[in-house]
Amino acid sequence: MSVIRRRLLAATGLLLPTAARAAPAPRLARLLPETAFHPGGVLVAYRTRDSRTFEGARGDLGVDTPYFAASTTKLYVTAILLQMVQEGRLDLDSPFRKLLPGPAPAKLNRFGGEDRTDSITLRHLMSHTSFLSDFFVPDNAKTGLFADLTRGKDRALTFPEAMEITRRLGARAAPGSLDRAHYSDSNYQILGKVIEQADGSPFAKVFERRIAEPLGLQRTWIYSDPADMRPRPLRFRDRDLRIPNAMVFSQADGGVVTTAREALVFLRGVFEGALFDRTRIDALQDFRPMFFPLEYGTGMMRFQLPAAMTGFRKLAPLIGHSGLSGAVIFHSPANGLYLAGTVNQIEKRSTVFQMMARAALQLSTDG
Repeated sequence: MSVIRRRLLAATGLLLPTAARAAPAPRLARLLPETAFHPGGVLVAYRTRDSRTFEGARGDLGVDTPYFAASTTKLYVTAILLQMVQEGRLDLDSPFRKLLPGPAPAKLNRFGGEDRTDSITLRHLMSHTSFLSDFFVPDNAKTGLFADLTRGKDRALTFPEAMEITRRLGARAAPGSLDRAHYSDSNYQILGKVIEQADGSPFAKVFERRIAEPLGLQRTWIYSDPADMRPRPLRFRDRDLRIPNAMVFSQADGGVVTTAREALVFLRGVFEGALFDRTRIDALQDFRPMFFPLEYGTGMMRFQLPAAMTGFRKLAPLIGHSGLSGAVIFHSPANGLYLAGTVNQIEKRSTVFQMMARAALQLSTDG
């Protein structure tokens, strides 16, 4: 990292916290789950009003332990796309098929008997309003890639195979026709290919140059080698889930490996303007219902709970992204809080949101 870049990040406080700057938070650590399903967990937070960093970790996960970030990857993809928009390389309202060479995926959305694939834009893909089906988790979740992986059967797909499954499952609606989102990893598989075409490099290289290097991240990368044993294995119920081939395939829909500390640096980089003009964030916050308690905007989620679920303590909305692995990266603009971490568990997905909500409430009221 250049001296100039380091000085810029230091001025904005985005460099990784040193032991002197990071405050151990016993109460934060107590929020981490401790069960047979959760042999470890980690959560780090930054509070802008007093420039304090808080850290809690237990078990086999520390603040610098690499873990699979799963679908929080999608916020990294959003950052790369906004960089390319800012550079004039991409327009979010461009149909994706015009941006891919050769036989780009066709007939993915034939809702109502008409092929509507040509009208799917980058914005539709980012906001999950393309209404493409999800190749990863079909409706019943008892068949397909996700079901095989949770049974311990490690396998990968090719991009054409993922698109063929998407095509076969059928679209849910015409692109952009409903005021809600339908979550689909197929969208971000396509966006990864758009990024590769626009940049002329493999996605992992684009990620390294546009995200990891500018932010000085040393333990954050796109998982690309099934022999790479550095990340903590995913957990499903009470066992490790070793699925390196599937994770290599994930790439732009869920291939980031990171640490809690470095995920926090990235999150602040997104919302504080270290990666692109921060004013572009406003245009992404067109949130639509997805599945409770999450809404989806353009490339990011919003998490909020009604007062009846928080002991009638007001929890300000949190903006960012979660992942199937129990990973989270969320920012509370109202309270100036940033939170990042993981419970590293595919089952019991509500656990990480409960932890995050309690942490946000605690840190927003603590002195």
